[in-house]
Amino acid sequence: MLNWLMKRKLRAFGAAFDYDTRYAADLIDADPAAGLALARLSKVASYRADAQAAAWYAAKIVAAMGEDCGPCVQLTVTVAQRGGVSEADLRAIVTGDIARMTAEASLGYRFAKALLARSPELDALRAEILRRWGERALAAICINIVATRTFPALKYGIGHGQSCRSVQIGSDMIAPGTPAHA
Repeated sequence: MLNWLMKRKLRAFGAAFDYDTRYAADLIDADPAAGLALARLSKVASYRADAQAAAWYAAKIVAAMGEDCGPCVQLTVTVAQRGGVSEADLRAIVTGDIARMTAEASLGYRFAKALLARSPELDALRAEILRRWGERALAAICINIVATRTFPALKYGIGHGQSCRSVQIGSDMIAPGTPAHA
């Protein structure tokens, strides 16, 4: 019964976001406790606290792109768009065009990039997040990055990973890392 309920929620989620949830269904089939753990991880990944939306989603997209999982990136972009992030910011985030990002998206993007690269700019970017939004926002952005990276690793590990080739934003297909100037 529990398996049926979890799979029903997965199907609804997949239909709502045009996302293939077979990897999660396979996990539930292998071990329902693993399915419950994945559900808890999904809840952790949605923790946003005081983080500004464009910054939080920019960090999430960078984390997904860093793991090279196309469906994960597409899902994150779709959720971000539904969460109020503008198509212009999403295009700039996916293509890495910092000059075209809003200040909020740019800060989230640059912080995530610096964190993943262990860049010397990390301390200054962390301080800027703390100054603008506070400790709860910093915690949310960091948890977001860590949790987001887990899903592609899981998908690749159980044989469902797919490389990122292009992302749909509005009616456009955009190749990650390729600036798209309007």
